Amino acid sequence: MSPRASHPILAFLAVGFLSTTGLHAQQQQDASPVDVNQLLKELKGMATKQDVQTKAAKMAAFQQVSSAAAAGDGGVTFWAEAIRATQMEGAGQESNNFRIWKETDGEVFKDKAVQSAVHLHLEWLALTLERSAGATVKEMLPALTSYTQELWADIAYMSMLDEAIKKDKESQPPQAAGGRRGGAVSPITKAIRDDTAVRKMHDQILNRSLGGSIIVEWMRIGDYVGAEGWEANPGNIDGIYKNIIQPELRIEKDQRVFEYWDTKMKVDADAATRSKLTFEVEKYNSDTRPALMWGRAQEYVALGQKNRAATEMYNIIKSFPGHPASGAWIGTLQALLAPPPPETTSQATPAPGVTVTPPAPTAPAPAAPPPNPTAALPGALPGQ
Repeated sequence: MSPRASHPILAFLAVGFLSTTGLHAQQQQDASPVDVNQLLKELKGMATKQDVQTKAAKMAAFQQVSSAAAAGDGGVTFWAEAIRATQMEGAGQESNNFRIWKETDGEVFKDKAVQSAVHLHLEWLALTLERSAGATVKEMLPALTSYTQELWADIAYMSMLDEAIKKDKESQPPQAAGGRRGGAVSPITKAIRDDTAVRKMHDQILNRSLGGSIIVEWMRIGDYVGAEGWEANPGNIDGIYKNIIQPELRIEKDQRVFEYWDTKMKVDADAATRSKLTFEVEKYNSDTRPALMWGRAQEYVALGQKNRAATEMYNIIKSFPGHPASGAWIGTLQALLAPPPPETTSQATPAPGVTVTPPAPTAPAPAAPPPNPTAALPGALPGQ
């Protein structure tokens, strides 16, 4: 059993500790009064200076990313440097590791689809930085429109790539699907593997939030890519239109608000046609296309053309009565056509304890002659 300290010693230590703590508390005093006005003035100046510096840093990053996106390789070299910096530098033998990467996993960056994904990623990052630095959506509309045109082309190309992979898989002999260990790989199997790797890398680059971008991580600009109301995913064409472009076009009552719906209908129709599957074509015609037509028709309301909107909506409901959304469509059209609620006149109530004197009675007006019943009939002539 370990020896225990005697009670007098413990009491002495406790008294000493409490005495020291009390003395320390007594010595704590507030500082001398501050000049509040001067302090607030200096803080305002510091905040202004910080805003200027932050905007300058955002524009510097914007210029760097824009230059990389405009390079002849679409920014692939810039992207490769980000990979080297974030994954290889400081790990030892970085040059050798980088060379091995370029000869293996880096080979996929030679493909057109991956290069397109890198370019679009950098373009959207540049637009995001520009918006974060204070540019308005109205000012950026030309650049945003140009970006969506490139993105639509990319979407169409990747749809064709998916069809190529599908056809190769259908034509591939069953025994060649897995490849023989140590044996030669058939051209079809190699094409499937290469195209699948391209599709995977393309989506990893383009279809993810800028918050997880290797470029954002490398440049340490994560705080600059969170603009409010902005689409964070460079490949989300629907989100870019829904959250950014369409609201601005509606405010401006710009007829270009229909371009999204028209382009999307064409892209989806082409994809269904390329599939050569009756199911996909019928699904587009009976489900996808009516829904897109409905979205397009609703744009007339924002343009102030309520009658045109009602006519278009009614024709869609009449043409596709079995559509899953037809019930909701009917409710929307009914709400659009409903007359505004009547204005209600509220009679003021007297305050507590206040006596209201009723108005004095007035003499009744002389009785009017009975109306001519034929005067209310349609087409009746005066005096009949």
